[in-house]
Amino acid sequence: MAGMLQLNILSTTICTKETLRLLEKDGITTGHVININSIAGHRSIEGFKFTPARSNMLTALTKALHVELAKKKSKIRVTSLSPGLCSDIADAVLYVLSVPLSVVITELTIVPNGEMV
Repeated sequence: MAGMLQLNILSTTICTKETLRLLEKDGITTGHVININSIAGHRSIEGFKFTPARSNMLTALTKALHVELAKKKSKIRVTSLSPGLCSDIADAVLYVLSVPLSVVITELTIVPNGEMV
């Protein structure tokens, strides 16, 4: 469990922190951090107690980063993307990136049509 936390949460935190540091160092003022999350954080799955917890941690991390950047008046956007199927990820990322710079999709959850969250 500790290894999964390090992989899923700590590594995301470190990579995001370093990316933002490099953007700032290079004078890049716009960008988009997209955390690929999981629909598992939006439902209970018997036998998978840790997966929803990990997903909710990543959602909280994404929201905290969004607030932190907004307070700095940063133009860098942050999104938590929770796809239901792997085939949906690329289209969802393209959609999130395509919205006008004046808005941000902070969280996007995708489920197959007819499926409950």
